[in-house]
Amino acid sequence: HTPTPTNTSTPLPTHTPTPTSTPTPRPPDIVMPDPPVWPMLVGLAAVTLFAALVGTLFGYGESSTTNTG
Repeated sequence: HTPTPTNTSTPLPTHTPTPTSTPTPRPPDIVMPDPPVWPMLVGLAAVTLFAALVGTLFGYGESSTTNTG
């Protein structure tokens, strides 16, 4: 198998740099003046669920280790 010479390879297309003269305007992070309630409720529920799960796991672990004998 003869390796293909790299000097006669097809020339790579010239990369055209993106024009920096017209930057894309970034949209504002907060559009609505009042914060939505659903994300807050979902976050609160997730935090409470996680806390309850961790508490039950730790409680069960402690009870199982303390009630071994």
